[in-house]
Order: sequence, then structure tokens, then C-alpha cells
Amino acid sequence: MVIAMPGAGHATKVIVTGGGSGGHAMPAIAAIGRLLAEPAVEVEYIGSSTGIEREVAAGAGVRYHAVSTGKLRRARRWSGLLTRRNAADVLQVFRGMIESFALLGRLRPSVVLATGGFVAVPVVWAARVRRVPVVIHEQTVQVGLANRLCAPAATRIALSTSLSYEVLRRVWRRKATVTGNPVRTGVLQGARSRAIKRFALAPALPTILVTGGALGAEKLNRAVLDALPQLLSFANVIHQCGMAPGLTTTYAKLAAATHHGAAGAYALAGFLDADAMGDAYAIASLVVSRSGAGTTNELAATARPALLVPLVPTGGDEQRRIAHTLQAAGAARIIDNDAFTGTRLVAETRQLLAAPDELAAMATAAASLAPADAADALAQLVLATARPRSRSPARGRLATTRRHRRGSHGA
Repeated sequence: MVIAMPGAGHATKVIVTGGGSGGHAMPAIAAIGRLLAEPAVEVEYIGSSTGIEREVAAGAGVRYHAVSTGKLRRARRWSGLLTRRNAADVLQVFRGMIESFALLGRLRPSVVLATGGFVAVPVVWAARVRRVPVVIHEQTVQVGLANRLCAPAATRIALSTSLSYEVLRRVWRRKATVTGNPVRTGVLQGARSRAIKRFALAPALPTILVTGGALGAEKLNRAVLDALPQLLSFANVIHQCGMAPGLTTTYAKLAAATHHGAAGAYALAGFLDADAMGDAYAIASLVVSRSGAGTTNELAATARPALLVPLVPTGGDEQRRIAHTLQAAGAARIIDNDAFTGTRLVAETRQLLAAPDELAAMATAAASLAPADAADALAQLVLATARPRSRSPARGRLATTRRHRRGSHGA
């Protein structure tokens, strides 16, 4: 689908912002791919100086700008918000807004797409002050805190599911629409034959893909480390362990694990880009993962059966709600976080891999949950919201005023 670009003869410049986790950054990258496929569209990214979004933006080949940002830490009572760390981060957000205001003035975007995370807050509000249209995208059922802070400034709100309408304030519902949660193109184009070469796998054995998301999950990493010799006796393991600084079971510790003479191969990566992840999904007989919105969306899109280990607590108990949706459809089994160990991992994976009919049924159920082309729907919403770039509103008003004054003098 191609729509007319606003401002004939001028490129539509889209500023994308959002990050802090793969769940926020990956939908942005999927949308960027579709936006760049349109004629006369330019895309640049605004993120934090240390967030994962810098790497994924570089992978997408778009120019990156870093601004200051902070994070409001939740508390059960409002008084719990009054901490030095929160006060410092609020100042960082205001600093980021000033930086974003100056940056947007220089870049003169047609529209801003924000996919959540606290780095988006100063950019969105700076755009509001500059009267740049804003589209925010929410990946989960429960609208995140950053997007709730951005919603009043948004021109349009894109939702991944109609269930999110229930948690939206009534005043926001009139500008909301369901686009789905975008999946990166490379994830959908994986190949089993390429995966065998990429990960140096034993082709005769089934493959287990373990991922805690782009940042990693300590619980999953620890279980893999404890269970690795047993797992490799009956399967290959592809493991995206994450690179978050808070991990104890790190890439280095996992890479040092000995598994010489094992029947299966152990392919370890801190982060898998879209193409590598697509190949990993293509060959995976079973996926073991958290149940974040991004990962479970990819599981449905690639029709992969899964063992899900929800992270609890999350906002609105989000991961457990998503996991139960997949389990109710027959696409996944759930293991509670507290019950997840290396021993449990071996037992569950061994049992499922020995039941190909059950795995096939789970894959079919996962496919039934697959979203429509959400990346295209989101990209088209962004372009439809964009303003012409022929001149900024401020310059347009100034020119109008000058013409009016010249007309008055000549009267």
C-alpha cells in the first residue's frame, strides 16, 4: 500500500524514538523498514546514549541522535516517588526535552513515531511544543507508564490489540486505532538450511531456542548453564543470553561452560539481529522464553511452540496475562518463574521433543494467533499523520504576518 506523501516535492522526514528494551526498539525497527520502502521518506532515530536502540538503529542504517533521559520509578504510595533518584531523573527528562526541542528544530520532521520507553517522553513533549504530529505505539495490553505520560501529547495512538481500549482513558480512545505489533522483516524470512550453517548445528537433532529478549533474563541463563550438558545430549541449543549489565550469568560465563563431546551444538549470542533470529526461529523445534509482547508476537508470526516463563511482576501482570492467552489457545506451556530450574528445563523440553504431534498442534495454534501486517499498518498511519515539510508552522505564520503587513502598508 502506498499513500501520497504530504508536501508535494518534499521528502517526509520521520523521527523515530523509543527504547530501553528490545520490546520497544524492535517494533520501531520493523516500522522503519516499511517507512524506508516508501518513496521520498527519510528516517532518523532519537534515543538514549546507552540504550539498545542505538545498536538496532545502526543495524537499520538510520542516523542516530542521543538525548538525556530519566526513568520514574514506581511506588505503591505517591510518597514513595519522592526520592533523590526520581528527582534527579525528572531533571534529566527536562534536560532531554530541551535537547529534543533544539534537535527537532534543526531536523524539522514531518512526524514523530514513539514506541515507548522513557527516552520517548522528552522527545514527544518537545514535538508537542513544536506542533509536530506524534504517533505513539503501545506493544502490550497494559499501556506502559511512558506511553501514558506521552498520550496527552499524541496526535494518534496505535495499539497492538483491541484489548488495550479497555485500559485507555475515554478521552484518548477517539485518537486510538489498532495496528498490531510489528515484526521485523528478517524474522519472517528465516531458513532452516541457513540456520544449520549459521549456528553450526547438528542437523539430525532437534533445536531448542532460548531467549530472554534483547536484554536477557538471569533466570533463563542460569537454568541453561545448569542444564547444558543434559540438554546437549538430545538437542542443539541456540541461546540469546542478552547483554544487560545487571546479569550475573553473563555471556562470558556461559561461553566458558564446557560441553566437549556433546551430541548437540551450543550456539551462544548476546544479541541476535533480525536475520539471525529469523533463522533461529526457522529451525527451532521449541522456544523457551519470557512472555513479553514482542517475543510472543514473533512466536505467533513464525508459528513456534513455546515454553513460557513469565516475568513477574510486570506492569499490570502483563507477561503472565500474555502467557495464559497463548496457553489457552494451545500454543504454549507455562512454567512459573519460581519453579523454573535447570532440572525443570530438561524435563519439559525432553518430554515435548519426544511428542512431535503435540509440537505440531502447538505450532498450528501459534499460527492462528499470528497478527496481520502490523509494520505496514503502523507505517501508513505514521505517514497519514505527517504534516507537509514545505515550511514549518512557525515560519508559515511569520510569512503570513509579513504579507499581511505589506498589504496594510500598501493600502
